[in-house]
Amino acid sequence: MWVFTDVVIREFQKGAATDLQQLVHENMPEAFNSYPKNWGLNKTDKNIDHRRVPNLHRFFEWRQFEVNSSEGTAAYQPIDLVTGVGNRQHIMIVSDRK
Repeated sequence: MWVFTDVVIREFQKGAATDLQQLVHENMPEAFNSYPKNWGLNKTDKNIDHRRVPNLHRFFEWRQFEVNSSEGTAAYQPIDLVTGVGNRQHIMIVSDRK
């Protein structure tokens, strides 16, 4: 069964030839204390960490892959990723098509 984060990870592999799952797994042990503690874990879990939106959000912040949200939606470009980490955790790929 796939979740929306899986779609982003697969598209990253195809479109950017980048293994996002591997990058998250490499970074989390190094920077574990800076990642969200929403799940009460005291160590990484390579089976699920890359599938959690707050973890991806933090990874993108760490890599400085972010758009200033005060610029509004006009700042987004096709293939940008948008994360929502409040009450509605979600990740989206910006498209140039409806």
